[in-house]
Amino acid sequence: MCSPQGIMNNIIGKAMDAAFQAVKCAIHYKENHKDLRDEMEKFKEYRKDIIERKVEAAQNRGEDILAAVLSWRREADEMTQDFDNFMQQCNREESMLCFACVCPNFIRRYRLSKQAQEKKDKVIKLKQEGHFDEVARPKSPPPELLFRSEDDYEIFDSRASVFKDVVDALKDSKVTVIGVHGTGGVGKTTLVKEVGKQLKEDRTFDEVVMAVVSKDANVSKIQSQLVGPLNLGPINAATEEQISYKLWHRLNNGKKNLVILDDIWKEVNLKAIGIPVTDGNQCCKVVITSRNRRVLQRNMKVDRDFALQLLPEPEAWALFKKVAGNSVDSPELYSLAYAVCKECKGLPVAINALGAALKDKEISSWNTALVKLERSLLSQVEDIDPTVYTSLKLSYDELESSDAKSCFLLCCLFPEDAEILIDDLTRLCMARSLLQQNPYALEEARDAVCTAVGTLKTRYLFLDDTSEDVVKMHDVTRDVGISIAEAFLVEHGFVREWPKKRKYESYSAISIRSQSIDELPNELACPQLRILMLESNYRSWLKVPDGFFSRMKELEVIDFNRMCMSPLPSSLRELKNLQMLCLNNCKLADIDILKDLQDTLQMLSLRGSEIEVLPPEIARLTRLRLLDLRVCYDLKVIPHGVISHLTCLEELYFPDKFYQWDKNKSSGNVSLDELRLLTRLTTLHVHIPKDMLFPKESFLNFENLVRFKISIGGMFEVFERYLGTRILKLEGIPLKDELNTLVDKVEGLHLSGVDGLKNVLHNRGGGEGFLNLKYLEVQSCYDSVDHLLGKPKWSMQPSRSFNKLTKIIIRDCRLKYLFSPSSVRGLLQLQKLTVSDCKILEGIIGFEGEKDEDELTYFSKLKDIELEKLPNLTSFYPKLEKTSMTVGNSSIRAQSLFNEKVALPALETLRIFSCSQIKDVWDVKILPENSFFQLKELMVSLCDNLVNVFQSNMVSRLQNLQKVAKVNCHDMEVKECNEGAEPNDLILFPRLTNLKLLHMKNLKSFCDNSRRSDSQPLFNHQLRHMTVHQCANLVNVFQSNMVSRLQNLQEVDIDYCPYMEVIISNKGEEAEPNDNIVLPQLRNLYLRSLKNLKSFCTTRSEAGLLFNHKVVFPALNHFEMHSLPNITEIWSKQALPEPEEEVESFFQLTSIAVDECNELVSLIPSHMLPQLQKLQNLRVENCPEIETIVSGTTKDEEFINNDIIVFPELSILTLDCLKKLKSFCTSTSEAQLFFNNKVVFPALNHLKMHSLPNITEIWSKQALPEPEEEVESFFQLTSIAVDECNELVNVIPSHMLSQLQKLQKLSVRSCPEIETIVSRTTKEENVLSNDIIVFPELSILML
Repeated sequence: MCSPQGIMNNIIGKAMDAAFQAVKCAIHYKENHKDLRDEMEKFKEYRKDIIERKVEAAQNRGEDILAAVLSWRREADEMTQDFDNFMQQCNREESMLCFACVCPNFIRRYRLSKQAQEKKDKVIKLKQEGHFDEVARPKSPPPELLFRSEDDYEIFDSRASVFKDVVDALKDSKVTVIGVHGTGGVGKTTLVKEVGKQLKEDRTFDEVVMAVVSKDANVSKIQSQLVGPLNLGPINAATEEQISYKLWHRLNNGKKNLVILDDIWKEVNLKAIGIPVTDGNQCCKVVITSRNRRVLQRNMKVDRDFALQLLPEPEAWALFKKVAGNSVDSPELYSLAYAVCKECKGLPVAINALGAALKDKEISSWNTALVKLERSLLSQVEDIDPTVYTSLKLSYDELESSDAKSCFLLCCLFPEDAEILIDDLTRLCMARSLLQQNPYALEEARDAVCTAVGTLKTRYLFLDDTSEDVVKMHDVTRDVGISIAEAFLVEHGFVREWPKKRKYESYSAISIRSQSIDELPNELACPQLRILMLESNYRSWLKVPDGFFSRMKELEVIDFNRMCMSPLPSSLRELKNLQMLCLNNCKLADIDILKDLQDTLQMLSLRGSEIEVLPPEIARLTRLRLLDLRVCYDLKVIPHGVISHLTCLEELYFPDKFYQWDKNKSSGNVSLDELRLLTRLTTLHVHIPKDMLFPKESFLNFENLVRFKISIGGMFEVFERYLGTRILKLEGIPLKDELNTLVDKVEGLHLSGVDGLKNVLHNRGGGEGFLNLKYLEVQSCYDSVDHLLGKPKWSMQPSRSFNKLTKIIIRDCRLKYLFSPSSVRGLLQLQKLTVSDCKILEGIIGFEGEKDEDELTYFSKLKDIELEKLPNLTSFYPKLEKTSMTVGNSSIRAQSLFNEKVALPALETLRIFSCSQIKDVWDVKILPENSFFQLKELMVSLCDNLVNVFQSNMVSRLQNLQKVAKVNCHDMEVKECNEGAEPNDLILFPRLTNLKLLHMKNLKSFCDNSRRSDSQPLFNHQLRHMTVHQCANLVNVFQSNMVSRLQNLQEVDIDYCPYMEVIISNKGEEAEPNDNIVLPQLRNLYLRSLKNLKSFCTTRSEAGLLFNHKVVFPALNHFEMHSLPNITEIWSKQALPEPEEEVESFFQLTSIAVDECNELVSLIPSHMLPQLQKLQNLRVENCPEIETIVSGTTKDEEFINNDIIVFPELSILTLDCLKKLKSFCTSTSEAQLFFNNKVVFPALNHLKMHSLPNITEIWSKQALPEPEEEVESFFQLTSIAVDECNELVNVIPSHMLSQLQKLQKLSVRSCPEIETIVSRTTKEENVLSNDIIVFPELSILML
């Protein structure tokens, strides 16, 4: 314990030390200040020479200065300012003296000296903290550079769903990796860039980075594209593994990161790159694009994948216009540009390339480009982007399968857009021995081809929207394939003559398809040729010269279509390597020469050819694997023994209608028992007229058949189309046990008038039968059964029967219900259902014999339903209503067709015809949540009790509706906004393209106009076709406030609406609209039997004027008006104002037809002539008040009398029953002269004049003046018909003879005043007397 004295000594000691230090500090005042100044100078030099120089350089590079550096610089600035202030304070102190004695103030010096020491220490410390390894980092790439997409990028409707699905998937916590696949150039990269851009902008992800992988999949290259945007610093000396660590930690930093890997060709190890894709990791997600769907699904194991399809035609055209410019809409360029666009077949890379290449080019360049495209010369189009070719060629080069490469190139030999049968492709591969495994049998080869086709589809070199039995190539892909196959000569389309000036020695394949080649060369030197494919048209029947094949010794395949091979060329026998001979749709006679090909020929097809007898010599072709005689309708004789000798046959196709079988082995024709000897047969197409024609000794062996099309009793009709390769049709026969083998294998089954329907569909279908059935058609089967399909045998286990059934057609059957609730559960693949003429049918699903269940019946894939002539149908799945009278009793009351018991999420088409018991289509109260959202087409007809189609609760479900037709629903009022509906429930069909309203006598309007608002329009911009027929109470079609939403309307057809006053009405609007009514896409306008129609649109102008100056139709081609008794003028006699914004109305009119318009007094006012220069067909009939075709006002008289009236393209002029017609145009000349010397028709072909009682002369007897500007009037006339012109005195004045040299038909009837056909004036008397009158082409003269 310390004593008080010790404590005191300690305190005194410390005080002495403090005093000593204070004295020392005050004594070293100047020294401390000098040290501070020195350290500060060193600090400033360091900052200036080191830090600030680095910062300035980084800023010049556009880099981001590190936060630590910025903080250090702020501290340095503060410290420098503090130093300056401190030094100023010290200077002031030194100039002051101590107040008591003239000396410095000791206390102040101590304090300032102390502060100088402290500040020096801070300067030293801050300088040490300023030793930075780096002062800045590169900035992240801006979105404009990271996602280099167009600023005005537009997501088309067809892509919007994919875009949304990708975005939604990336927001799904269960999804980590997604894939987007599609053909090269379809727009995958552009789409995912836009996805990344949007998700970065809406902050779904903090970082979005992208790398192009390409075919080499180099890890270092991929990493180098990622580290920059992620600011991972220099990586020059780092290894792949080190970089992957950096990337892994950077992308797994707790933030949300998205990595886009574009253009993957094979499996890529994401972890090797450094992308942290692990279970449960929400920090990083990945989007992958590829041309190979299989790589995404099998190798990359994406959680979800999305296909990007080709653009539909309207969207392709919109993109083409965007790239090529709006000039493509000009009248002279539109059709040409549209044809070029169609050649792109919706492939964006081709559309962009061609649009850019042809932008602002002359029409000649467009014509040249189109010709090259039609000839598959894409790469030769001037200024075309070469990446179109190289991009698609890369897909071919990366194919590992030689089978796939062979199939791809072989398909280039077929025409554009051809649906190439897998069978035809298989035969080509077998004949050329191109398959790697060298298959022994055709069926084995077919499997190999199907595998190759699957590969090509996953690589998007083949289109994937075809049936499983055909393949199809995109035109652009095919063009690239033709360029790859340099040894192929492919000429299709406009081939006018055999290609000349070619060196044929190098070609291995020639494919020429022409409609106009007249002859073939006598011989061709083609020593390397293996495949020759020729096709002509039926009119020419191109004949093959006798020596044509003499210099094609290596030929293995001949595929001729529509050629004349009668007789077969003798040089054919010299082809010792020929494996396959197809003479399809050819003229044939004697084909005995084929016997000389017995050593090599394996496949012979005469499909569709004109041949009556198959010669006995065919029996010598013992190596034949395939004989195809389909569609040989003239074939009547196949000698007995020919078929049985062809023991190597694997595929045999008889004509569908061949029935001349030898019943008793007496006719010498083929018999059915010969088929028993064909033990290798795997494919058989045959018709057997009656079941008793089977051999009595032994039934035909069907066990080995893999594919077949067999009809027994009734023949297959031409229009019948069946799914699958195993088809059986039984008509009017009892089902025999011997057919069970076929029934078990069948994919398509047609039963018509078959006894024992219950045995077929119930007993076999309730368990394990019909496992492969895809198509079922049942007609006129009257077995008494409650349901078409039987109940499962084991109720606890779902039946496998009918699981693959996709299409069902039922006609004229005695069924109360089609399915039972238990059997319908097995229809997992059903896509189309057609039921008609079933008189007692009450429901599609019924609970007869089963307990009614509340379980929802789900048709997940059903797209098409057609219900026709079902007078007792009350509901698709009737609901049982329990009654309170007796326990267990139930009844069915009036119901809607669809209720809450059936879900139809995929339904696209619904047709309901003649179902008189249906009152409502949809249940007003409740429907399954996901039903009917995909409905695109709705047609309702002859449903007399149907009151309403659309209830307000259905509006939100029908947003995809495109076509609506309502026919003969007499009680329907069609006020679609039901009573009680809220204003917000007003109907909006945004995708509606076609609307038909037919025979609806109570229809007054499509929607209650009093409840409409601009915010809820009836139609969106998609409406293209509007048809209204026999809607007796309809007063108008559109409201004027809807015009802006009719910009894509292409056709309006209105017929027999007796109360209709205007087509477009502004009723309810405060004033007449000032804006023009412009329908820019309207091409066809038909107005018929509208007895109260006063005008096209509501107007205050003169009554009876159809089109006033507010109506603008820039694209109108065809106009027809019939029976419009209130219309006196089509166009006003007053000149229309100049078109605004270069909108040219009526300039595209090519056809005008006017009939039974009793008050019409004039047709074409003279001021309209410049707008009708493209008119080709003018027909005017039964208009009793018309006096002239072209009329004018007083102001126009000078024009009419002095100027030439020219219709440069008019080719057909028909005038019929015009009682007051005096002249074609108003003129001061003699009224009864029809054509005066001011009317010029350079292109007129046909002139018909019937019942024109006021016409005395067609042409003036005075010679017409010489045509101006080489315009030759009437020189193209080929037909003149004059009938019932009672005052006509002559037909052809002699001066017109030189202009009628092309006349082919002249008909003059019932003209009582005519004395001569060719008349003359006095001056011409000698001419007619001495000269010969010649009509060189006249072939028909009717008087």
